[in-house]
Amino acid sequence: MGIYLSLLSQFVPPKPKFSVSDIPDLTGKVIIVTGASTGIGKETAKALLQHNAKVYVAARDQARSESAIQDLKTITGKEAVFLKLDLGNLGAVKVAAEEFLRYDFSTHEDVLPDNFLTARRLGWMFSLTMRQCNQLVTKGSLHSCGDLFISGVMFPSVSQLTSDGYDLQFGTNVLGRHYYFTKLLLPLLISTAKTSSDGKARIVTVSSSAHIMGSLKFETFKDTSARKKYSTFNLYSQSKFGNVVFASELDRRYRTEGIVSISLNPGNIRSDLQRHMGSIIRRVMYLGFYDIGHGALTHLYASTSPAAADLGGKYLVPWARIGPSHKDAHDPKVGQALWEWCEEQIKDV
Repeated sequence: MGIYLSLLSQFVPPKPKFSVSDIPDLTGKVIIVTGASTGIGKETAKALLQHNAKVYVAARDQARSESAIQDLKTITGKEAVFLKLDLGNLGAVKVAAEEFLRYDFSTHEDVLPDNFLTARRLGWMFSLTMRQCNQLVTKGSLHSCGDLFISGVMFPSVSQLTSDGYDLQFGTNVLGRHYYFTKLLLPLLISTAKTSSDGKARIVTVSSSAHIMGSLKFETFKDTSARKKYSTFNLYSQSKFGNVVFASELDRRYRTEGIVSISLNPGNIRSDLQRHMGSIIRRVMYLGFYDIGHGALTHLYASTSPAAADLGGKYLVPWARIGPSHKDAHDPKVGQALWEWCEEQIKDV
C-alpha cells in the first residue's frame, strides 16, 4: 500500500524545495548532455550554461542540435558544442566516446574543481576536470572508449528494434545509454574522482514511476516470439526497471572507488518523450503533466547539489526527494544477472 501512496505523491508532488538557482557555480566543468536538442535535455543544457558549465550537446541530428545551440546562446549568452551521438547503435556509442576523448582540453583555461556524470531518460551528462582529462589521455591512463546515442524512447511500436537487433526501448534505455556508455567512461570517472574536491564522481540514471510495474524477462531483450507477446508499455516498464537495477548494481560495484550512483523518477513531464503516443491520449495525459522546467529539477539536484553526494544507491522522486522503488530492483542477484548479460552483449563491439 505504501508504494502506491508514494506513486500518488509522485504524480502530484509537493512544491519543490530545490530550484535552478540553487545549482552551484559550474565554472570549469565539462558536461555532455544527450538529447539536448529539445525538451528536458535542452532545458538541462540551458540551466548548466547559465551556471557557467561548458556543455556538449550530444545527439544524432546535427542540424537540429545546432539550431538548439543557437537558441541556447541567445538565451544564455554562452555557446554549447555539438557531439554526434546515437545510442541506438553500440558501435556508434563507442565512436562518440572516442571522439569526445580526442578533444584537446588543454586549450581551456578553466580547471574543474569537481566531477560528475549523469544518465537521464532524455539525456546523459558527464563532467571532469579539463586538466585531468587531458592528463589521463596523454599519459595513457585511459584506454580508448566510445559512445552512441538517441534520446530516450517511450512506447514505440513493438516492431521497432535497435540497429543491433535489440528491443528498441531496452536496447536504448538500458544497454546503449546507461550500461555501455557508462562502462566506457568509468576508468576516467574513477580516476578523476580520486582528485576531485570530495573524492566522488556521480552517475545519475533516470528511470520512471513505471518501473514499479516492471521486471526483467531476458528472453524479451531481443527480437523473439516472447517479446512480441509484450505490449509497448510492458517493454517500457521493463526498461525503466532495468535502469534502477543498473544504478543499484553500479553503486554496489563502484561505491568504494568514489562513484555515487543514483536513480530517479523525473516526474510526469510534457516532452518529446511521448511522441509515439496517439494525439488524443497525449492531450489527455498532458492535463496532469508538468513543464520541462520541473522535469529537469530532480536530476539537476542529483548531479549538482552537495547534499546529493551521499545518496549513492538511493532512488529519488519529484521533486528532489528520496522515495521508494521496486524492492526487486535492488536485489544483488538480479543486478548481477543484468550486468553479466550486458557484458556478454558488448564483448565484441
